[in-house]
Amino acid sequence: MSGVPEALSAALAPEFEILRPLGTGRFGIVYLARETALRRLVAVKVPRPELAGDTVVHRRFEREAQAAARLIHPNIAAIHRVGRLPDETPYLVMAYVKGPTLEDALKAEGPLPQETAVDVLAQLAGALAVAHAHGVVHRDVRPGNVIWQPEERRPMLTDFGIAGILETGSETVTQLTRPGQLLGDLGHTSPEQLLGEPLTPATDIYGLGVLGYEVLTLQEPYRVTSSVELAAAHLRQVPRDLAELLPGVDERLAKLLARCLSKRPEHRPRAAELERRLGALSPGRVVPGDPGVAGAGGLRVVEEAMDQFPALRAFLLELMKRRVFNVAVIYLAAAFVLLQVAQAILPALPLSEWVYKVVVAITLTGFPIALVMAWLFDLTSGGVRRAEPGDKVMSRFPLRLMQGLGVIVSLLIAGLFGWWLLAR
Repeated sequence: MSGVPEALSAALAPEFEILRPLGTGRFGIVYLARETALRRLVAVKVPRPELAGDTVVHRRFEREAQAAARLIHPNIAAIHRVGRLPDETPYLVMAYVKGPTLEDALKAEGPLPQETAVDVLAQLAGALAVAHAHGVVHRDVRPGNVIWQPEERRPMLTDFGIAGILETGSETVTQLTRPGQLLGDLGHTSPEQLLGEPLTPATDIYGLGVLGYEVLTLQEPYRVTSSVELAAAHLRQVPRDLAELLPGVDERLAKLLARCLSKRPEHRPRAAELERRLGALSPGRVVPGDPGVAGAGGLRVVEEAMDQFPALRAFLLELMKRRVFNVAVIYLAAAFVLLQVAQAILPALPLSEWVYKVVVAITLTGFPIALVMAWLFDLTSGGVRRAEPGDKVMSRFPLRLMQGLGVIVSLLIAGLFGWWLLAR
């Protein structure tokens, strides 16, 4: 068999029959194979020969299988098996997805119609939402990593081989990227990747924003002539107006892609929100939050209004992450019950009026303090810990400053209210 290593064929026989090479990526080679027992075509991926002895590459392969195997979504290629050859070279068996890459399809056929492009972006956003929910950041979202099935109008996101696994809970995952090593394609690299900062799901959203420009116009968001200029553009340059590149483009789509390309990760939409809002622009596609779903029209109005105030959006997201709103509802419910009980019991006691004022003062003035405490501290399995900004929703200094101001204001309000109530 031309192009198929004999050692690989022998190692996987008779369970798998290696047919031919399918393609080569940055870290691996993919072969078309037939699983003899089930009589189905699969894809077998192994490291490139020059990387076969690299233990870091081996660990990336194994991590790809472990991460991607958890991701069940119609737009993510499924992993069937992971193993090692007799020489300890890792391999993985995945679903075979027939079709060219989106990159090849765009080169051959030109940009996608706007309706098709929106649907493709919505499907990829849905795939990323599932990956992010499992703590997986792809890091390399680009047309070359998307298999395109034109008959079904379905894109398949592939190659989680360089994906980074986020820290979840108390589990710290070893980072396999060597110092100074940039993973991914420069054209789709986010500002935080270039700066060597910790990556979050917002990194994939930036890559998807660049991909959006490409599928609609075959052009990148920035007008540059060299890789140096491209890197500088990712860090500082405002993306070109999509309406200038594609007259007649839906204004909502243009604004949404512009948000995806924000230099600040906290100003980009999350994958689930992006899927919902793209789905609203795609005729016939219903996703959670679609304006066609009862009650979602108000949500769309709020989201569009928040687009005008990205800093406020980041602040509210941080409050949601800290579950401050949950604390507020629970506290108010508990305070209502406590005051009702006090009102029923205290009249029978001496000094009931004074005691009731104290109970009311403590209950109501404790409300803002409880909200600030919910923001300052997290309840974890390891105990109570000082809250840290997560997913880069806020950097450390603004968060600490707002927390400090919140404590001061809450204490002032509590003191003044308590003094006024007791002095009546």
